[in-house]
Amino acid sequence: MSTIVGQVSRIDGVVKAINPQTGESRTLIEGSTVSSGEIIQTSGKGGVVIEMNNGTLLTLGRDTEMLLDDDVTSTANFLDSGTEASVDIAALQQAILEGNFEALEATAAGESILVGSASDGGVFVERIALEGQVTAGFGTQGDDGGLSVQSFDTPANDTPDSQINPEEVNKARENNIVLAVDETEGQQADPVDNLTASSSSADFSILFAEVTEEVDDFGDFGFDGPGSVSYALSLVNVSNNDTELSVPVGSGLFAIDSTDTTENDGDGYGKGDEILLSISANGEIIGALNGLTYFTISIEESTGVVIFEQFGNIWHGDTSDSNDVEGIVLSQLGGDDIAIRLTQTVSDSDGDTASSNVDLVSSIDADDVGKFNINDDGPDAELNSAAVLDAQIDNIELTVDETEGQQANPADNVSANSSSANFAGLFATVTGTLDGSGDYGTDGPGQVSYALDLVNSTAN
Repeated sequence: MSTIVGQVSRIDGVVKAINPQTGESRTLIEGSTVSSGEIIQTSGKGGVVIEMNNGTLLTLGRDTEMLLDDDVTSTANFLDSGTEASVDIAALQQAILEGNFEALEATAAGESILVGSASDGGVFVERIALEGQVTAGFGTQGDDGGLSVQSFDTPANDTPDSQINPEEVNKARENNIVLAVDETEGQQADPVDNLTASSSSADFSILFAEVTEEVDDFGDFGFDGPGSVSYALSLVNVSNNDTELSVPVGSGLFAIDSTDTTENDGDGYGKGDEILLSISANGEIIGALNGLTYFTISIEESTGVVIFEQFGNIWHGDTSDSNDVEGIVLSQLGGDDIAIRLTQTVSDSDGDTASSNVDLVSSIDADDVGKFNINDDGPDAELNSAAVLDAQIDNIELTVDETEGQQANPADNVSANSSSANFAGLFATVTGTLDGSGDYGTDGPGQVSYALDLVNSTAN
């Protein structure tokens, strides 16, 4: 597919070059190059003239499909101009491009050039070298080559069309479609947890052209009629021909390490190992570490709705913000760019397919159309209001006595000249139960500590 064999010199309507191995297509314009092994396909109102590197001029009319195989691209023989009648090449090309086959005259061979019209099958014109000579029909061409106009009794196969919606994709790249979940217990307000507690969804099908039965070369089933439209997720190496990744890759999100209780070790309080991304047999993106699944990204195959669901809490770096946000961030893998990719596949009624894709998240930030965010949950510290009220009425006293030696309780209740009292009872008991009245939150137990301050209570 990498050998360039010609260049488009003229084009009418929509004409595509299709990679038969991948089904991916590109729309040709004047000046586009074509490669060996590609299929050139014209639409119902399309036509193209291609100057081939072998000295031939290839002209395709409407509803035509041509495989650029060796028979088409190989070096042609030169023609003795004295053996055939000359032809007005420009007029012939124009007639084929316009589908005006009645205007094509019979050649010196005495045969009709075309059978029926372009709707009967593919048509091509082949000019050998620079001679401008013509023969016609099947079996009339000599060994020395020449200009030939041929028809095919079997109609060329038609394929469906899948295209991105450039306007919507550009919008999404500027303002990413966000799927967010919140680690706070229960379902939170939209936009986080917009599906259930700890799951959110968004419709990414809007990033693709609407697939219709009208053949408009901008998302259609083709002339074979409707089949299906489906969507799938993949992890790909963008730099290596979009091959699917066979090894897990870092997600930019990290597990919680409850044994890490210092911020002075270079990685932040409670920061564990990086959660790794892989794809399951059913096409689901899984974020996991050491056998524990932290989150998944899945797709509704028939609708293009992407679902982001969290199963285990992750590490958040900002300890001052109990609603801190961390999101999936992909980095290059061995110098190669990688991506979480969404692909649309359009199938027609006889099983032909076409596909296009967008990158939800990639190591090339400018290509991203989505974000997958997780909001933090924080612990809860509350007063024991009843105990506080009692203490306000009958203050807790700490008393020392200057009389030599330790005196009787309540004075000097610790030692001579020192006393103590437990004020922890003024606060709600901290438990692992998420009751909103003294708990560690969904991240799990850490520690409880107390500190004294001198404050200006009037000035907050």
